[in-house]
Amino acid sequence: HPYGYGKEVYFWTLVVAMLIFAGGGGVSVYEGIRHLRHPEPLGDPTLSFVVLGLAVLFEGAAWTVAFREFGRLKGERGWWEAIRKGKDPTAFAVLLEDSAALSGLLVAGAGIWLGHRLDEPLYDGAASVLIGVILAGVAAVLAWEARGLLVGAGGGSPGAPGGGERRPGAGAPGRGDRPGGRSGGVGGPYADHARGSGSGDPGPGPPLPS
Repeated sequence: HPYGYGKEVYFWTLVVAMLIFAGGGGVSVYEGIRHLRHPEPLGDPTLSFVVLGLAVLFEGAAWTVAFREFGRLKGERGWWEAIRKGKDPTAFAVLLEDSAALSGLLVAGAGIWLGHRLDEPLYDGAASVLIGVILAGVAAVLAWEARGLLVGAGGGSPGAPGGGERRPGAGAPGRGDRPGGRSGGVGGPYADHARGSGSGDPGPGPPLPS
């Protein structure tokens, strides 16, 4: 992996979180409030239920794959601990996003059903607001985790998804440091991830001329 690009995945995870928060959560809450203030007559829900059913089917399949993959990567750790201490955001971002999408579809279906069952269009608007809150919550978690990884504040350790371990050159001089501030290894808290591999040390560099 080219030096200087090792944390790019953290940056894009942060961008995705911001887009979910603004484009998904914000718009959904806005539309929900608008429908609560100005309820619209309910129409035939058949097409809505068909679309939601297909979406739940496909999204559920994607969520199952993401759930199994993250379960394999987390090892013996708990789910939340694996998210908090993992250093590869792609390992948990997909699961969180799919979970939010699936939850949103179920909430939307419940809102439409209640609205027609009770002949009250306000349930549709309330469901939209709740979907926005779910999306905003997931986006906040993603943004917080990506921020910690981007600034090097993550607590990853071996066994966590994408995890490695801190090396002697991470933030303090190690035994491999040379005079003049040159170090024999790649420093930083996520040196393994930046090199594109999860293990191994580059070893000492070529000897300095005497």
